[in-house]
Amino acid sequence: MRSPKLYYSTSDITAIPMTTPDLIRRAVQTAIAEVNEFLHPEQALDTSSTSPLGSRLDSLGMVNLLLATESELAILTGRSVSLTDLLEATGQDSPLATLETFVAFLEARLAQDGA
Repeated sequence: MRSPKLYYSTSDITAIPMTTPDLIRRAVQTAIAEVNEFLHPEQALDTSSTSPLGSRLDSLGMVNLLLATESELAILTGRSVSLTDLLEATGQDSPLATLETFVAFLEARLAQDGA
């Protein structure tokens, strides 16, 4: 089983502690990579911080992204979070507008759920 908050460098055996935003960003990037496996290359999502996310996906793609993100967050943080309420989030003010807005939303959601 993977440790929820430690990663190992390939050039060093020592553990590298990651902050919560780093863990969330990694979870979202991994989820994006999983979704991209099912998309045509020209439809693939970019993992840069300002690239659009939700506006580029159809409803099935959105469900896959949210479920993959939930799964990765559980693995990396040891916390369960439900994101189904985001299925109808659209527009520039959506938490899914970009990678950074999604990470910020998830950080706030995890902090709220942990309070």
